[in-house]
Amino acid sequence: MHGQKIQKVLALLLAFVAAVALLPGQSASALVSADPYYKYQWALKNDGSFSTASETSSAESVAGIDIGMENAWDLYSAGRPVVIALIDTGVDTANSDLSGHLWVNSGEIAGNGLDDDNNGYIDDVNGWNFRSGNNVLYTPGDDDHGTHCFGTMGAACNSVGIAGICGYTNNIKIMVLKAFSGSTNTGKTSDIIRAIQYAEANGAAIVNLSIGVESYNAPLYDAIKASRMLFIAAAGNHGADTADKPLYPASYDLDNIISVANLDRDGTLHASSNYGASVDIAAPGTSIIGYGGEGQMYYMTGTSMAVPMVTAAAALVYSCCTKLSLAQVRDVLLSSARPLSALAGKVTTGGMLDVAAALAAGARLDAAKSVSFSDVKTSDWFYSYVTELAAAGYVAGYGDGTFRPVNSVTVGEVLALVLTASGNGAQAATGAHWASGYRDKALSLGIADAAEVTELDAPASRLFIAHCVARALKLTPDTAASPFADVDDPYVTALYAAGYVAGSYDKAGNRVFLPDSNVKRSESSIMVWHMVF
Repeated sequence: MHGQKIQKVLALLLAFVAAVALLPGQSASALVSADPYYKYQWALKNDGSFSTASETSSAESVAGIDIGMENAWDLYSAGRPVVIALIDTGVDTANSDLSGHLWVNSGEIAGNGLDDDNNGYIDDVNGWNFRSGNNVLYTPGDDDHGTHCFGTMGAACNSVGIAGICGYTNNIKIMVLKAFSGSTNTGKTSDIIRAIQYAEANGAAIVNLSIGVESYNAPLYDAIKASRMLFIAAAGNHGADTADKPLYPASYDLDNIISVANLDRDGTLHASSNYGASVDIAAPGTSIIGYGGEGQMYYMTGTSMAVPMVTAAAALVYSCCTKLSLAQVRDVLLSSARPLSALAGKVTTGGMLDVAAALAAGARLDAAKSVSFSDVKTSDWFYSYVTELAAAGYVAGYGDGTFRPVNSVTVGEVLALVLTASGNGAQAATGAHWASGYRDKALSLGIADAAEVTELDAPASRLFIAHCVARALKLTPDTAASPFADVDDPYVTALYAAGYVAGSYDKAGNRVFLPDSNVKRSESSIMVWHMVF
């Protein structure tokens, strides 16, 4: 137990791979869908047996590479109602497995040919067709793409077809906004903009954008920037770095967008998926089974299929955790991503969507009291960690109301955290410095060397933290060739060999550890959070 805590301390403090709680299969009471096609939905539960010859991917399924949906269904409890806007092709709204999650405009009377709510749209009961300028939301042969996306999010969990991620709750509804043609794969940015404006005016909170345009469009950028909604967007299917081949709106540098890559069933990105610094997270998007028109089932592959996974997860968190803002929901989804080695350097989180972990993290943050620091903003990646820990009394700010997130964490603070994480508890001061007791205990246990702890207020380096954690784990120093280009240290090599650290890559493609870099208070908040919660 203590070793597991130390592993998390090192991995998260140094921003490397860490284990995540609530992995698939850990809940003994996990809900299981009775839908007949559920066994083919590897994205929701991957037991390693899924395969299909109908797709271009030849990847072998790896058990556990899924979004933890069965645990997530257990964790979710209905809170506030949430409306998702699906801006896409149309949707087969007559499909009874989907219709229960259709958004209904309560101000409109169906079929009377009047604009009952005076919003400028006649009979917009479930949404609007911006491409044709009418309320016809489904045309056979044209709307398989949107129908498939809808089903991933909202197919009922019953005994009919597939299981939707939001299929066990009636608190989440989906608004159908057609802006693209599925038969021609074309659309106008002006229609997307009008759909965005309609969605916000009619109460949508989250927007699913399994669409994209290759050229930068300033009006579209402005429409998203001005919106209070959260947008989940496809990174694109060019198999390219988005620095070279951007797709918009996913590549817009905006705080209310999550850009999603396509994860294959073995934990790697599909060859067609875009990647890069503008891509936030990966989600299953390969060989995804779902509805097309007329109740037909299709496997589809692409970042389009990955986006609804993240959209539905965001809706569950926002619905369940009623005190969270949409900005906080975004933070929770990204901070709870499950690290995968194949995603390091490909997406900014280095991880895949984990719905169960997101719900658990969201619930903890939701329960926390409101604590604010003048220099910690909701848009900061560490916001949820710092505010939740402060509310619980584990970290504190300064007398002037600041947290000072860029200040370095000290040697004394690291010793206190590592000893606490390894089960040694609080240590009373043995000298004038508050951390003197932690220093003496660390020396007696061999966790630190005397030469390393002469200045308890000195900034702590990553190498010092690695030494402390490796010793606390009682790892044998490894004298093999170092995997890192910038450090040859037996403790660091031992941590790497044991799978506790992975490193990062410099511009030349060399694996580096950055041994001399200091750790900030904002980074240390992650360590404390994982030790406590």
